[in-house]
Amino acid sequence: MNVGEDHESAHNRIKGEKYIMKILVVNCGSSSLKYQLIDMDNDSVLASGKCDRIGGMGINMPFIEYKKGNGQKVKAELELPDHTKAFETVIEYLTDPEIGAIKDLSEINGIGHRIVNGGPKFTKATLVTDEVMEEYKKAIEYAPLHNPAHIQGIEACTKIMPNIPQVLVFDTSFHTTIPEEASLYAIPYEYSEKYAIRQCGEDYKIMEVYNKRSSKSIRKKQRRYKHNFLPLRKWI
Repeated sequence: MNVGEDHESAHNRIKGEKYIMKILVVNCGSSSLKYQLIDMDNDSVLASGKCDRIGGMGINMPFIEYKKGNGQKVKAELELPDHTKAFETVIEYLTDPEIGAIKDLSEINGIGHRIVNGGPKFTKATLVTDEVMEEYKKAIEYAPLHNPAHIQGIEACTKIMPNIPQVLVFDTSFHTTIPEEASLYAIPYEYSEKYAIRQCGEDYKIMEVYNKRSSKSIRKKQRRYKHNFLPLRKWI
């Protein structure tokens, strides 16, 4: 609100203004980092790409692929010893004076991280805080190849853009609402309790989006066939 402006006037003014929100989406795999910079005003992709073979060398030299929204593409081999360096490289490309999609990091309003498995305690999208990260690090055992990479990506974002809000979106949150009896395996119940073994939904966030955007007729067909191509996985 401006000085001397009441809430109604501020609301009407904001409605008439064009506010552009840009979200950086990050997906860290065990040896890769995929990214998209999205203009939420029109759902357009301003830039996208990936860093691959992270930690490799020699014939497995790491590389970055960068594609600007106008179709301009760049691919280059370079040393990427870990996901922290990979994210720093992505930022360099996004803000490059010649091929970058933004002038500086102040244009990024938020960061979203796709997380494969947050364990049983994370059931919905969660804002990153020190407490959340402390709890998430306890869930490394549920995805030992991916979770350490996710954590490196999150910490790199925090280091480079400490004031930008970050949100963790968990694949496994998709099936957290199913009844307990449907989530359990045919094993002794004490094992399920001790090791947090249950059916969940890794790689299922795309299905959640699909469900929300599809028409009723498409959703009917999906319910008919989904069990044929959506195998459930367990927490570990």
